[in-house]
Amino acid sequence: MSFLDDAAGKVGEIADKASGLLDAATGGQNPGTKVAGDLKFVKAESLSDEEANTGGSASPSPDGSDKPVSFDFGIPTEFIHFGKVHADAGKEFAHKSYKPDGTKIPEGHGIMFRDALAREAILLFGFVSSCKVAVKDVTGNRGAIEELGAMASNLLGGGSKSSKPDPTKLDSFIDKIKTEAGKINVASIQYKDIHETGKQFHLTRGEYVAFCKELDEYYLKPPKSEGIGAIGDAIGSAAANIPGVGKIIAVVQRIAFKMMDMYLATFLELRNSHENTIETSISELSIQTLKGKFKDHKPVYSLWFKKPEAADSGSDSSLPAIVKPVTDKVADVKSSAQDKLDDLYDFAGAKSDPKPTPATPNIAKIFAGLKSGDPTADPKILSASDAIFQGLDATLSDIGGVPKFLKKIISEINEANMGLLEETFNRLMAGELAGEINSRALLESGRRHLAKKIADLFGKFVIGMLTGGTEDVGLGGGDMFGMKVEKLSAKQLLAKQIDEKLGKYIEPILQLAIGDLGGQLEASRKVAVDEKAETMEVLLGRLPWLISLMFRNTFFPMWNLVAEEAFGAISPPLKSALKEINSGLNKAKDGVDKVSEYKRRGEKVKDDAEQLKDDASDMNVGTGSDGMKDINKIKSDVDKGRSDAQNETDEGKARREEREKAEQEKKALNDFYTDNNKDNNFPILSRVADGESVKVEEEIPSVLSDVES
Repeated sequence: MSFLDDAAGKVGEIADKASGLLDAATGGQNPGTKVAGDLKFVKAESLSDEEANTGGSASPSPDGSDKPVSFDFGIPTEFIHFGKVHADAGKEFAHKSYKPDGTKIPEGHGIMFRDALAREAILLFGFVSSCKVAVKDVTGNRGAIEELGAMASNLLGGGSKSSKPDPTKLDSFIDKIKTEAGKINVASIQYKDIHETGKQFHLTRGEYVAFCKELDEYYLKPPKSEGIGAIGDAIGSAAANIPGVGKIIAVVQRIAFKMMDMYLATFLELRNSHENTIETSISELSIQTLKGKFKDHKPVYSLWFKKPEAADSGSDSSLPAIVKPVTDKVADVKSSAQDKLDDLYDFAGAKSDPKPTPATPNIAKIFAGLKSGDPTADPKILSASDAIFQGLDATLSDIGGVPKFLKKIISEINEANMGLLEETFNRLMAGELAGEINSRALLESGRRHLAKKIADLFGKFVIGMLTGGTEDVGLGGGDMFGMKVEKLSAKQLLAKQIDEKLGKYIEPILQLAIGDLGGQLEASRKVAVDEKAETMEVLLGRLPWLISLMFRNTFFPMWNLVAEEAFGAISPPLKSALKEINSGLNKAKDGVDKVSEYKRRGEKVKDDAEQLKDDASDMNVGTGSDGMKDINKIKSDVDKGRSDAQNETDEGKARREEREKAEQEKKALNDFYTDNNKDNNFPILSRVADGESVKVEEEIPSVLSDVES
């Protein structure tokens, strides 16, 4: 037997023994070590061959007569990422000072571990701070209508005997994440710190998940009362005898007064089903790229982005991610660089799909899970729409849950919202989060995904609300929408309703939803850029919340508009409440009207001036008379400040008017975003890019070595 054969045999024996000890520690079934609630540290795939974690000795002579020579494969290590424990060899950890330049790869694993944990910190921070925002929206920002609803029907959670969860716990979790992230955001990378931080992140995750169960227990309990309160009873009795509407009035009243509670319920169900699936996709990306040595991905931190190609004299790899607001100069002289931007970041979708990156499949997997869920998982993973239904059913349990016709409508709204979010995420990833998120560009994508959907769903809302969801029925007797109804079909009523009442609100709803979405995305992106920490986890940590936010900003305005028009004439108390709820949307409509009139205003001024000339001619006023001087003075006053516009070329005038309109529209969109401080305490401050990984000198006990019973 040769020296190498003998060495291999020894290594195999040691590896088998080590594997047996690990199986003994984990009971052979890999149950993991408990963290909090049901969370555990779980043994995952190894990052190196198992024998690389061991050492030994063997004789160099074939017959084994010579003195054995020792060999050392390094101290066993483990990489803890999202609670998954990956065995590795100590010799693979260390490397010399490494400066990521987009093309080279590090010699060791240390900097990869550090940067993967930095991204984990950002994702976990996004989850926790989004939860904080959702809870604050409900508990800290109730308006008069919500308080009115609280008197009419018990607050959500009224049926729970448990104490109200303390939301300040979420602040403590954020503080822990930031503290641990700070320990590893350094150039000198120590295995002991990496191991401890990976461990602490999962411990904090366990505390957060356990706290969310407290939120579920408290906020997803049905209200005490099975009725809808005195105000609701009065509203209901007023409509009880109207054919086709009495049965829906309780749902209308409940939804009107419980919007924010329902929004929180949908968020809690979404985060419960999908935070773990998002983590799993990110973990797979980290491990796949780590083991594959970054063949296509940008090393070492921003794995979501494409590895840059070798630059040539004619290339330009510095283009921003989103088309920035068009300046006067760019509008007048459109450069070839601007043409490239249009091709890359065409949010209107008229030219091309988002440019793929090596991580496009990971984004696709996350959204596929949101769209379909996983009924085979244990526990079952709900689709995003089913998660929303479950949250709403809990909120409306005292009145039988969500009506069947509404579930189909909600599903269509949510699918359109997720289509917009998926496209947005892919376009931002293609541009490496480098450029400002222009809400106007985002609005174009929103119009394509949502405008027709909103128009179609208005009709379904009307039919469902008035008939309980039947396709078409005759309605007779009664006073609806201020008119007498005699044998008028629901479809006829629907057409009148859309044409005269609801169509004008499509654009305001879009602007409200997109303005808020764009503002929230940009706020998170900007903080990450400021801290040199651009990565998709910045947005993925917000994804369950963004879905619930978009649902809130599209479904409720549509529902309340139809409810106000459908029941306003027959139930003044409800009409009054709904008008107050819809006041923000009415302001949005006024803003849209102003923007749409802006372009026409310049044309009207010019037309008025021309009309004055015609009037002067009709009055037969001589050019030298005082009358003509008066007319000319009026014209001068009207044209004041617009003389340049009068002398513009048609092309220049069109560009100016478009810029003015764009500026007004951008301002209107920005007004729908309110800073909620969600990005305060961002966990990675001035991210360190370079790093030297120090040789592992000390073995750290495995988190799998002491399984709790």
